[in-house]
Amino acid sequence: LQSGTHYVRRLVPLAEVTADERIAYEYEDYSELLSLPDGDGTRSLFTEEGLACGTERFERFWLWPAGIKSAGAMRQWGRQATSFVGRSHFDDPAMMDRLFE
Repeated sequence: LQSGTHYVRRLVPLAEVTADERIAYEYEDYSELLSLPDGDGTRSLFTEEGLACGTERFERFWLWPAGIKSAGAMRQWGRQATSFVGRSHFDDPAMMDRLFE
């Protein structure tokens, strides 16, 4: 994956990947993100606005007039941007039932 855009840059069969090239990821409990070690204490991965630190993306500049702070950035669970200039989108629990049979 490409840094910043998350575009897929290269796919290879697993059999062709050497052990040196493999990166093992582990799942952690989501609550761990709220209290990460930071020097002498702890801090959350998220800012007070619910944005994940360091995940800013370029689209924030062209979507800023739409009223979303840092569009494209990762957000804390439950703090997703669903409003553009005061009009809510994607927050209707019955939307899927109305649009699809």
